[in-house]
Order: sequence, then C-alpha cells, then structure tokens
Amino acid sequence: MKRVVLNFLVIVVIAFTTCKNENENDDFFGEHDVYVAGWIFNENSIAAVWKNDILQKLTDGTNDAMANSIYVSDGDVLVAGYVSNGNAYIAAVWKNGEVQHLTDGTNMAKTNSVFVSGNDVFVVGYEEPFGAKLWINGVAQNLSDVQQNAYANSVFVSSGNVYVAGEVDVIATVWKNGVEQNLIGGTISAHVRSIYVNDGYVYVAGIQHNDLTRVATVWKDGVVQNLTDGTRMAWVNSINVSDDKVYVVGNEDYPNDMGGLRTVAKLWINGEEQILNEDMRTGSDANSVYIYGDNVYIVGYEVNLAIGFATIWKNGKAKKLQKENGWAVANSVFVVK
Repeated sequence: MKRVVLNFLVIVVIAFTTCKNENENDDFFGEHDVYVAGWIFNENSIAAVWKNDILQKLTDGTNDAMANSIYVSDGDVLVAGYVSNGNAYIAAVWKNGEVQHLTDGTNMAKTNSVFVSGNDVFVVGYEEPFGAKLWINGVAQNLSDVQQNAYANSVFVSSGNVYVAGEVDVIATVWKNGVEQNLIGGTISAHVRSIYVNDGYVYVAGIQHNDLTRVATVWKDGVVQNLTDGTRMAWVNSINVSDDKVYVVGNEDYPNDMGGLRTVAKLWINGEEQILNEDMRTGSDANSVYIYGDNVYIVGYEVNLAIGFATIWKNGKAKKLQKENGWAVANSVFVVK
C-alpha cells in the first residue's frame, strides 16, 4: 500500500504521563488506562485528550479545534478532529500530540473517526465540496460524488475490509471498500453515526427521522431494529459489540421543569435501555462506548448549573473528567491494559 509522509504544519507535543492520581482514580480506572478525546471551551474550543483524568491540551485555544475520535495502538495515541485557521476548518490527525493536517485549509473539512489496522491509519470525514472522504495513511479518497451532500462519520476495518458509515443526501449509507450501499432501500431520511463489525456481521447505529420525530436505530446487516418508538426525540452516537451483546449510546429528550426539553444520556444493551445520569432534571449525552473485559466505559457530558462537564461512566458510575471551569465534552473513549 502506498504511503505518504504528511506535512507537519503545526506541532503540539504532548507527553502522556503514566502515573495515576491517588485514591479514587485508582479505584475508578483500576489497572487500565482510559483515553478520552473531546474538547474544553475557553474563549475558543480546545482539542483535548484525557489519559485517565489527566488533561492534555492538543491546541492552545488561539482558534477553534475539536477532538472527535481516539484510537490507541502499540502505545501510539491517534486522535481525529479538526483545527481552524480562522477562515475554514482543517481536517487533522494527532499522533502522540503531533498534528498532521490532511487538508490545506482552502475548503471546510473535518475528520470524525480514526481506526488503526496493522501499520495503516484510516480516517474518515468530509471536505467541501467533495463530500465524504476516507484517508488511508494521509492519502485521500472521495467516497461520494461532488454533487451529493455526503458525510463519512465512522470507520472500522475487519478481515482486510474497510467499512465506512455515513449518509448521502440524508440516506443512511455504508461503504465497503469504497462501494456504496444505501440502508433501508434509500427511502427513509437517516443519519448514521457509528459502525462496528463483529463475527462478520456489520452493525450500524444512527437515527431515522422526519419533521416530527427521531427514532434511535440499529441496522444489523441492513436489517432495522428501532430502539425507541418515536414518542420522544432520540439520537444515537456510538455502537460496540461484545459477547453477543450490542451496546448503543446516545440520548433521548424529556420535558424539563421549565416547560422545555432536556437531553438524557442513555445506554441500550440488546435494545434494553438504561438511563445514565442520576439527576433527571439536568441535561446529559453519551457520545462513545467501549467494552473492555466486563467493564462498560461510556463518555459524554452532564450539565450542572448551565455548565457542561466532560463525564465518563464506568459500569454506570459517573465521574467528571475536567478540573477547569467552563464547558467540556468527551467525544470518544478507548481503553488499554
């Protein structure tokens, strides 16, 4: 496979510490290292990584930046997201804190997901006006036609096959090795957020929607399972499969005390829902789920007094990650020994 060396336009070096805090961190994280990608807000959004609960900033806050996805392989920490040059978003990947720009800033572009297989790094996202894109070791491939409104949101590699999930003209779509397949016949509007391949089965998570409702949905090899009934607005962000159990996380809207709506973080296991946040009066969202042994790790945020706190749940127990004031959101989680 052809490789290229990516231009290092901006370098932000991060030294990930191996030590853990005392007491509650040891109890919460145990012998595992839990990596989380997300952002904190201080005038501008700052791309961030937490190793356990130790914060490392990937950008300095001069311009907006976001960390959307994280993958750890052989000690290397890969993060996908974007940085702003003040005029447009630049698709970016950080490897051990060093940023590599995948686009030149001429067009608006973002990356949404990263996956490592062997020595190859797979990243997906989009670039205007080209639509959904896949980068393999920095080499770009257009997955959609320029005339289409298309996004690539998640990538997974299994048995040498590259699976990408996203949407084309608001139709749920999977690309297998670049070949496009529309889900549910291409007749229902949908957004697809996450893909996972297990034992040869392809699981895709997202929503079906119309003007009145959003239904949390899982497709298994194209067969639809609805997780919600459409009574309340729902959203799905991530899927993981382990030991014949399908784990999906996202949120569903509930009325609040002010007559409006609040989002409530949820986990579905084989279609059975669990509410994650303890205080139903506050807002929350679950953005990513990772299974490690018997432990279920979920990250997202909880709102308290109008401030969003980056949050991690381990087997349903919540812990705030941030120690600084201001909004913070956790977007992706990865666990290693």
